Amino acid sequence: MSSSDRRHFLALAALSGLAACGFRPVYRKGAPSADLRGAVQLPEAKDPISFAYRERLRRRFGDASDQAEFVLENSTKTSETSIAITQASNVTRYRVLGATEWRLVRRETGEIIIGDNVSAFTGYDATSSAFSVREAKKAAENRLAIELAELTISAISTYLSEADAS
Repeated sequence: MSSSDRRHFLALAALSGLAACGFRPVYRKGAPSADLRGAVQLPEAKDPISFAYRERLRRRFGDASDQAEFVLENSTKTSETSIAITQASNVTRYRVLGATEWRLVRRETGEIIIGDNVSAFTGYDATSSAFSVREAKKAAENRLAIELAELTISAISTYLSEADAS
């Protein structure tokens, strides 16, 4: 058996093993999470972090009208701590922590479909000019918001996929 044939055989064996255990891709065509496109009214952005969070959700769920079937509610809190300090007491690195409490609510009944708390962290260096430190902080907050949104999207998609399987 040639190595090419062996690779195909092994790939098919692995896929059949996944199918046997009930594996189904969450983002497959026709998945329940695909039905949410345009059906989720997203939270309003109040600050740059919530704007980045909302934009990442909008990319996945699309734009929805005020009469969308679902409403996503969230509350995000962030904090910043210094994690590297020189002997001269200058902070050279910061950690930005973020936590989002969210829930997906059916508009018509007010029923909470799913909700969770997600958290993430990132960091940035503070070793340059004031301008570059400010820009590094903005970039870190943007990365944090995107990570929180991805965790939210994954939780919703996984829940819907599991609910569809049962």
